[in-house]
Amino acid sequence: MRVDHIVPERLHHGEEEGRKAVLTKIGLPETFNILGNENLAPSCESCNGRKSGSILIEGATAVALTRIARKLPILEANRQKKREDRSLEFILRAVARSLDKGAFSSEELLNQIQKVVANAERDHDPSVARLEPGRIWAHAKPLGFTQQARQRMEARRFAANDVAQVVLEGFIGGSATARKIPSQIGQYLIEGPDDLDVEFAIEGATVVVLSVFRDDD
Repeated sequence: MRVDHIVPERLHHGEEEGRKAVLTKIGLPETFNILGNENLAPSCESCNGRKSGSILIEGATAVALTRIARKLPILEANRQKKREDRSLEFILRAVARSLDKGAFSSEELLNQIQKVVANAERDHDPSVARLEPGRIWAHAKPLGFTQQARQRMEARRFAANDVAQVVLEGFIGGSATARKIPSQIGQYLIEGPDDLDVEFAIEGATVVVLSVFRDDD
């Protein structure tokens, strides 16, 4: 699969007058963002190669761009979810690093979060997490959830970003604590406010949320 620009990318880098003339000819405003998501579509390698920098006829361009426009809300929702998941992943990874150093505090946590965010790509090794069959639901690097964790979050109408916010505010305000689970190597427990307990593990390149909220709620 290739990412194709419906209106050729070359026009963006060409002369302004020529770009405006082509956009006007195919019925688009002169301010149309050629590099924007609204101009991107998946294309197989063969089709993308045949199209190359060609400009589609007016009707074909309109049809293609209309299909893209319908998908933009879904794209933005998916992008927002990724941003939310990364926020929680960064915090949990920083908690684990702080505990592993044996110097856990709100100051150390914030310091580790800065390091995790700054070195996010370096911290993600290419190894594949090996998890027990059936344990992980909707598993995807770099953040995964067990079925129980997802169900509890959905029951409370909590998204990953909500968990991240409560946990972080709890640490800063002193109402949350974190510790390693002695009987489980590589597993950690955050005890937060309002029954929000987060048990998680570092499995290969993935942070896995094992459970959210206390069992006795």
